[in-house]
Amino acid sequence: MKTQSLHNQLVEWRHDLHMHPQISFEEEYAAAKVSTLLKDFGIEVHSGIARTGVVGISLITECMHVDMTVTLLCY
Repeated sequence: MKTQSLHNQLVEWRHDLHMHPQISFEEEYAAAKVSTLLKDFGIEVHSGIARTGVVGISLITECMHVDMTVTLLCY
């Protein structure tokens, strides 16, 4: 994905999330959105953590010659 295209996509996601404001610990829409996006990128997703928490786990081996686990937390 080219840089400008990625930037435009990130802005679109941010606008979408801001159009659906939610109270802390009741972020059902945001959790579902983040979970879907991570799955679309092929990232292993664990959801429902502390009710609306989402954890994405991906192994990166191409950048380094060792496995590295990247964890994304959204709550």
